[in-house]
Amino acid sequence: MKVTIIYSGVENSYLVGLVSGLSNLPHLEIDVIDSDNSIGQFDNLPNVNFHNYRESLEPSASLVAKFNRILKYYLRLIIYAYKTDSKLVHIQWLNKFIYFDRTILNLYYKLLGKKLIFTAHNINAKKRNNKDNILNRLSLKVHYKLMDHIIVHNKKMKEELISEFNIREQKISIISFGLNVKAPQIVVSKQQAVDYLKLPSNKKYILFFGGIVNYKGLDVLIKAFKLMLESDNSFHLLIAGNPREQAYYQQIEKLLDEIKIDENCTRHFKYIPDSDIPYYFYAADCCVLPYKSISQSGVHALSYSYGLPVIASDVGSFKDDDVLENETGFIFKPLDHYDLKMTLIKYFNSSLYLKLPQTRVHIINWARKKYSWVEIGKNTLNLYHHINNNEKSISV
Repeated sequence: MKVTIIYSGVENSYLVGLVSGLSNLPHLEIDVIDSDNSIGQFDNLPNVNFHNYRESLEPSASLVAKFNRILKYYLRLIIYAYKTDSKLVHIQWLNKFIYFDRTILNLYYKLLGKKLIFTAHNINAKKRNNKDNILNRLSLKVHYKLMDHIIVHNKKMKEELISEFNIREQKISIISFGLNVKAPQIVVSKQQAVDYLKLPSNKKYILFFGGIVNYKGLDVLIKAFKLMLESDNSFHLLIAGNPREQAYYQQIEKLLDEIKIDENCTRHFKYIPDSDIPYYFYAADCCVLPYKSISQSGVHALSYSYGLPVIASDVGSFKDDDVLENETGFIFKPLDHYDLKMTLIKYFNSSLYLKLPQTRVHIINWARKKYSWVEIGKNTLNLYHHINNNEKSISV
């Protein structure tokens, strides 16, 4: 059996994990279509053919250069789809022209007799970002209807897909989001990590990691952190992430300037290279996910891969599936900075923090089983077989 996996996202750790989980399974050939980001990632994986159709994703390129490389990408993709003997097309991420991808391109695949699988990493990202509109919802409805099967990462995403887009339950499978396999799995001491990042010593570090966007709720964490400093000056807020919404980033900078916590806050507003990621999670004493709205997140699994407990808001699947209370972290009320403050205080008084070295070992072992790419690969291959054989009832 042959499958084509199409990806065009900037962050491709999910793609690398999925392909690594599938590559060693029998009787499967994989064509991967992506960008420069995946060069060298699949060289040692059996039965994997990499096609660099998207090439560069450099954002600073001129408009002419961007247009030319997008046009070249679509021409290559269209020709490939016509020529390939692959009957299964697994779409992992849409390109810049999402309305075209959701409608015309999908219809083209269907006319060629392809069976389409889509991994919905977000059910409706524009709704999450408060930018939803009729055209977006209509194109999403067409997109989901054209799919032969849809993969989501948790029960709440499945429920949203059914309720908002009227998708049949039998057409949806839940397959979890795996561990980040691109970030180096090295082990360093807290002091080594603190020294590497040039942080002040002897502090209790609270980490925010990820893109600086409104739905991730960094403002909620900053307000909670300010309250914490009123009774304990030993805390230090470590912010690491690339600003992706300029207006929200300016709001965050203004908030930080107003509450004057510079001595207790390190701001790394930039893209964090993979090689630096371990140092943030080994320097930190917990990772906070103060999200306002989310379908799923890869940050909690990244944190767990280094054994770091997670303090997450009660959105998405965090409470139901991803955060075990008092075992891998704690849950707080979304948009409630006072409740976040109290939850953080509870954490720093708990055995999770007081016995953090033992906690890290437990979480790493637990996460490697729960978010295993080997198991995800087996479940995905099982799904491919069912769809390839035209089976209507699928249980994954």
